Amino acid sequence: MDLTLQEIDWHRYMDPEEAGNIRSPAEYSAEAWDVLQGISSGRGAATPWGKLNDYFSLRRSEFSVWAGQNGSGKSLLTSQFAVNLTSQNRTTVIFSPEMTAEAQVARLVRQTLGQATPTKEQHQEALEWLENRVYLYVRQDAPPEDELIGVMRFCRQELSCYLFVVDSLMKAIPGTDDYNRQKNFCNRLAMESRDSGIHIALVAHTRKSQRDTDSQDRMDIRGAGEISDLADAVGILNRNREQERKIEVSFEKDYKPTEPHAFLRIAKQRHGSGWEGNIGLYFDQASQTFLDTEGQCPVSHLLCGETRPSESKETHTKGHTVAGVVL
Repeated sequence: MDLTLQEIDWHRYMDPEEAGNIRSPAEYSAEAWDVLQGISSGRGAATPWGKLNDYFSLRRSEFSVWAGQNGSGKSLLTSQFAVNLTSQNRTTVIFSPEMTAEAQVARLVRQTLGQATPTKEQHQEALEWLENRVYLYVRQDAPPEDELIGVMRFCRQELSCYLFVVDSLMKAIPGTDDYNRQKNFCNRLAMESRDSGIHIALVAHTRKSQRDTDSQDRMDIRGAGEISDLADAVGILNRNREQERKIEVSFEKDYKPTEPHAFLRIAKQRHGSGWEGNIGLYFDQASQTFLDTEGQCPVSHLLCGETRPSESKETHTKGHTVAGVVL
């Protein structure tokens, strides 16, 4: 089953330049009311983590940046967004030349099924479940900016795309020191999300710090400072490297971690609740997913969001707060 998009005639989706218009606020009465209702109700697509959904959601017409160090799991995070949106009957398109298409599909299958070694039948069922809801834009080199924008418009008009993932800034704009081009590219993404209604998620890297155990924030995103300035929302994923080091040096075979495996920091949220803060996440290797709680069974989406029947169905969604972190 083919989840890939290739040979798109993106040129015909590029609209001619339009002049600006002067409007009265009253003309946007209904739309503004919807925005106000969304702020009060948290309207938007739910994230995979119940304890985050009280504070944050993936809203239409927003541009978000998801950053972290190499190996932190930021690409995996956005892939998990796509699977979770499928369960909400929303469509995602992923542009990720950092990985082969087959590797991306294999990870999507693991995240869909909640396991690492599915049968051939389960593999096929997962692909059928993802069909018409997750697509990959396959291109191994950096496309011109106009092409990427044209593909986004194709996805909006022809596929009713809700989320478009660009993974990553480094692949879309080669050259880590071309700050003006990075700024202009992010500005185009911000305007495209606003005008099209798509949520555009950009994956970015953070600068290398003196120690890999240092916690990072939006100011540590590698590249132009305007990257986070232009974003409506910024998420920073920090692995709990300090705990990992303790595990590595521990000689006790039954050593059990006492803290989350990673922390996702919402470092900026222009709209919605405006909340900023950290949540603790727990990584499940088999399913390649981040979970709300330690020991939680990964979700098998083929069972309509229920956990696998062989495992406990008890999960915690709200979490509790310790020193500003939702655990």
